[in-house]
Amino acid sequence: MAPIARSLPALSAGFFFLILAVGAAVVSSGPADGFTINGRVRIPGAGAFGLPGKISDAKVTLNGGKRITFLRPDGYFSFHNISAGTHLIEVAAIGYFFSPVRVDVSARNPGKVQAALTENRRVLNELVLEPLREEQYYEVDLTRT
Repeated sequence: MAPIARSLPALSAGFFFLILAVGAAVVSSGPADGFTINGRVRIPGAGAFGLPGKISDAKVTLNGGKRITFLRPDGYFSFHNISAGTHLIEVAAIGYFFSPVRVDVSARNPGKVQAALTENRRVLNELVLEPLREEQYYEVDLTRT
Protein backbone atom coordinates (compact mmCIF):
# COMPACT_ATOMS: atom_id res chain seq x y z
CA MET A 1 0.00 0.00 0.00
CA ALA A 2 1.37 3.41 -0.98
CA PRO A 3 1.80 6.02 1.75
CA ILE A 4 -0.61 8.91 1.74
CA ALA A 5 0.89 12.38 1.42
CA ARG A 6 -0.75 14.88 3.70
CA SER A 7 -0.24 18.55 4.12
CA LEU A 8 -0.58 19.54 7.76
CA PRO A 9 -1.55 23.12 6.92
CA ALA A 10 -4.47 21.80 4.90
CA LEU A 11 -5.44 19.30 7.58
CA SER A 12 -4.99 21.78 10.39
CA ALA A 13 -6.77 24.66 8.69
CA GLY A 14 -10.10 23.20 9.72
CA PHE A 15 -8.94 23.04 13.32
CA PHE A 16 -7.86 26.67 13.84
CA PHE A 17 -10.93 27.53 15.77
CA LEU A 18 -11.37 30.04 18.52
CA ILE A 19 -10.02 29.52 21.87
CA LEU A 20 -11.83 32.01 23.92
CA ALA A 21 -10.69 33.60 27.04
CA VAL A 22 -14.03 35.28 27.05
CA GLY A 23 -16.55 36.25 29.64
CA ALA A 24 -19.43 37.73 27.76
CA ALA A 25 -19.93 38.76 24.22
CA VAL A 26 -20.92 42.31 23.62
CA VAL A 27 -24.21 42.39 21.80
CA SER A 28 -26.23 45.38 20.84
CA SER A 29 -29.57 45.57 19.16
CA GLY A 30 -30.70 47.72 16.31
CA PRO A 31 -34.19 48.68 15.21
CA ALA A 32 -35.58 45.38 13.95
CA ASP A 33 -32.47 44.56 11.97
CA GLY A 34 -31.02 42.00 14.34
CA PHE A 35 -28.19 42.12 16.81
CA THR A 36 -24.49 42.89 16.61
CA ILE A 37 -21.89 40.58 18.14
CA ASN A 38 -18.58 42.25 18.93
CA GLY A 39 -15.44 40.50 20.10
CA ARG A 40 -11.68 40.52 20.03
CA VAL A 41 -9.00 38.03 19.07
CA ARG A 42 -5.85 38.37 21.12
CA ILE A 43 -2.74 36.63 19.80
CA PRO A 44 0.27 36.50 22.15
CA GLY A 45 3.11 38.73 21.03
CA ALA A 46 0.90 40.80 18.74
CA GLY A 47 1.24 43.86 20.99
CA ALA A 48 -1.14 46.74 21.41
CA PHE A 49 -1.37 47.48 17.72
CA GLY A 50 -1.20 43.90 16.59
CA LEU A 51 1.34 42.06 14.53
CA PRO A 52 0.20 42.62 10.93
CA GLY A 53 1.22 39.20 9.67
CA LYS A 54 -0.62 37.38 12.44
CA ILE A 55 -3.70 39.56 12.88
CA SER A 56 -4.41 40.39 9.25
CA ASP A 57 -4.57 36.74 8.15
CA ALA A 58 -7.03 35.69 10.85
CA LYS A 59 -10.69 35.28 9.98
CA VAL A 60 -13.71 34.77 12.19
CA THR A 61 -16.63 32.66 11.00
CA LEU A 62 -20.18 32.43 12.28
CA ASN A 63 -22.23 29.24 12.04
CA GLY A 64 -19.84 27.19 9.95
CA GLY A 65 -18.99 29.92 7.46
CA LYS A 66 -22.44 31.34 6.78
CA ARG A 67 -20.97 34.69 7.81
CA ILE A 68 -17.27 35.59 7.70
CA THR A 69 -15.46 38.66 8.98
CA PHE A 70 -11.86 39.70 9.38
CA LEU A 71 -10.05 41.41 12.22
CA ARG A 72 -9.45 45.11 12.40
CA PRO A 73 -5.82 46.10 13.08
CA ASP A 74 -6.60 46.25 16.82
CA GLY A 75 -7.90 42.64 16.82
CA TYR A 76 -11.61 43.47 17.16
CA PHE A 77 -14.35 42.01 14.97
CA SER A 78 -18.12 42.42 14.56
CA PHE A 79 -21.03 40.49 13.09
CA HIS A 80 -24.03 42.68 12.27
CA ASN A 81 -27.72 41.85 11.77
CA ILE A 82 -27.55 38.57 13.69
CA SER A 83 -30.81 36.88 14.64
CA ALA A 84 -31.61 35.76 18.17
CA GLY A 85 -30.63 32.18 18.91
CA THR A 86 -27.54 30.04 19.39
CA HIS A 87 -24.54 30.67 17.15
CA LEU A 88 -21.06 29.17 16.81
CA ILE A 89 -18.04 31.44 16.37
CA GLU A 90 -14.75 30.02 15.12
CA VAL A 91 -11.38 31.67 14.49
CA ALA A 92 -8.97 30.56 11.79
CA ALA A 93 -5.42 31.89 12.16
CA ILE A 94 -2.41 30.23 10.59
CA GLY A 95 -0.13 28.91 13.29
CA TYR A 96 -2.73 28.87 16.08
CA PHE A 97 -5.46 26.56 17.35
CA PHE A 98 -8.65 28.15 18.70
CA SER A 99 -11.59 26.47 20.41
CA PRO A 100 -15.07 27.18 18.99
CA VAL A 101 -17.30 29.42 21.09
CA ARG A 102 -21.05 29.08 21.46
CA VAL A 103 -22.89 32.40 21.68
CA ASP A 104 -26.53 32.61 22.77
CA VAL A 105 -28.31 35.82 21.74
CA SER A 106 -31.51 36.51 23.66
CA ALA A 107 -34.56 38.00 21.91
CA ARG A 108 -36.41 38.48 25.22
CA ASN A 109 -33.62 40.50 26.81
CA PRO A 110 -32.13 42.68 24.07
CA GLY A 111 -28.39 42.96 24.49
CA LYS A 112 -28.22 39.86 26.71
CA VAL A 113 -25.71 37.39 25.37
CA GLN A 114 -23.99 34.39 26.84
CA ALA A 115 -20.80 32.98 25.41
CA ALA A 116 -19.15 29.69 26.36
CA LEU A 117 -16.14 27.75 25.18
CA THR A 118 -17.23 24.53 23.51
CA GLU A 119 -14.33 22.55 24.98
CA ASN A 120 -15.11 23.08 28.65
CA ARG A 121 -18.42 24.99 28.58
CA ARG A 122 -16.85 27.78 30.60
CA VAL A 123 -19.05 30.88 30.47
CA LEU A 124 -17.32 33.98 29.21
CA ASN A 125 -18.00 37.52 30.43
CA GLU A 126 -16.22 39.22 27.56
CA LEU A 127 -15.73 37.88 24.05
CA VAL A 128 -11.94 37.83 23.92
CA LEU A 129 -10.57 34.89 21.98
CA GLU A 130 -7.07 33.57 22.58
CA PRO A 131 -5.41 30.55 20.97
CA LEU A 132 -5.12 27.35 22.98
CA ARG A 133 -1.73 26.65 21.46
CA GLU A 134 0.55 27.35 18.55
CA GLU A 135 0.48 24.90 15.66
CA GLN A 136 3.52 23.55 13.83
CA TYR A 137 3.25 22.96 10.10
CA TYR A 138 5.19 20.90 7.68
CA GLU A 139 4.58 19.15 4.39
CA VAL A 140 5.65 15.69 3.36
CA ASP A 141 6.54 15.13 -0.28
CA LEU A 142 6.27 11.41 -1.01
CA THR A 143 6.79 11.84 -4.74
CA ARG A 144 10.54 12.33 -4.31
CA THR A 145 12.70 9.24 -4.18
